[in-house]
Amino acid sequence: MSKQPYYDVDAFFKACKGWKRSRVVVLKKAQNDARNDFGLKTSEEILRFIANDGLEQLEFINSKPWENNPDPSRLMIVDGYEFVSLMKRGYVAFMFNTITGYWTIKSFHISIRASLPFVEAFKKAGFIPGGDNE
Repeated sequence: MSKQPYYDVDAFFKACKGWKRSRVVVLKKAQNDARNDFGLKTSEEILRFIANDGLEQLEFINSKPWENNPDPSRLMIVDGYEFVSLMKRGYVAFMFNTITGYWTIKSFHISIRASLPFVEAFKKAGFIPGGDNE
């Protein structure tokens, strides 16, 4: 794991804006988690959210090889970040494929490093799945 981002995060943000959005893919699990955890229902909503500075207090966590890489002969590095939005601590992870020129959002969910009492309170209030109000 690296202590420095592998990718230029500004290049990722730029890709999420305007016509370049067609060069960013959101994996299905990331899209489902973004819907459940942050109310972002489509890939387009996720990209607009990112492009409009929705990832507040962005903090780099790590860079590491993609664990579920379908082609292990080609190393793919994933950068992970935590952010705050709507009083929730989130986690986003993305990578860039130099062959296709596409960015991929691999993860977009509540951070596992979020304080448990904070997460539990949001669950009980019905703001994230798993609480009394489901």
